[in-house]
Amino acid sequence: MSVGYLGEYISSIESDTVFFGTDYTHTVDSQLYHDLVANYTFDNFGLTLSGGITNLTDEAPPFIDVGFNAKTDPPTYRMFGRGYYLRASWKF
Repeated sequence: MSVGYLGEYISSIESDTVFFGTDYTHTVDSQLYHDLVANYTFDNFGLTLSGGITNLTDEAPPFIDVGFNAKTDPPTYRMFGRGYYLRASWKF
């Protein structure tokens, strides 16, 4: 059996924005995502079960004034909250 932790850190950013003729700087705080993974192998059967929890602390993506989709940056931040998965693999 193995258990693992994955952390994804995204540093803070500043965005210079012109909004209705006014210049201002929008600051987006840093984000830290936590994932837990585990797997167990049944050696006699060649079966491996894996499971995990993604975005354990259920972090929402930050609001970004100039963000195009949902006022954030989907390629950088996770759009969905906490997630779960279970996977089975069989080698024969």
